[in-house]
Amino acid sequence: MKRILIIALGLMLFSSSISMAGNEQFPTPDLVGTWTGTVEIFGSFKVEPYPSKAPEDHQQVVITIYADGTVIGKIGNAEFKNSSVSKNRGWIGRKLKVKTDYIILGGTIQGKVTPNDNGTNSKFTVPFNIKDGTFKGTIMLLPKFPLTRQLQLTKQKENPEQRN
Repeated sequence: MKRILIIALGLMLFSSSISMAGNEQFPTPDLVGTWTGTVEIFGSFKVEPYPSKAPEDHQQVVITIYADGTVIGKIGNAEFKNSSVSKNRGWIGRKLKVKTDYIILGGTIQGKVTPNDNGTNSKFTVPFNIKDGTFKGTIMLLPKFPLTRQLQLTKQKENPEQRN
């Protein structure tokens, strides 16, 4: 029994040292910046079913990730408040295709997403990956209601006045 306990303790220490290895900067430079695009929204305030041709069902998304991990953004006329970006999985999760690499969380979306929306003050997350230089994810209202179809945002060129 003592031997099993020692082995288990050793494995725990080894696995924690692996997770702490690679103390690289986060967020990485490829995440930092402003990402923009248009997305079809999802919800009861949509005008037409998917795929919609109604202009109000397609909203501009702007997400800015700062070097300190804070995030601001908006979808339509609703703004992201008090959010930040975090890692969402490690190499094992990536191998098993569980979750996304990154997630924006900890804040609320405040305001009207579309003119037909009654307005919101909802907690949200944005699980996402960066693939081939494109931000791919979904805006989710908590507890896990998709607000958008798949996001595909492109990074804008750097602004020299952008906050560090």
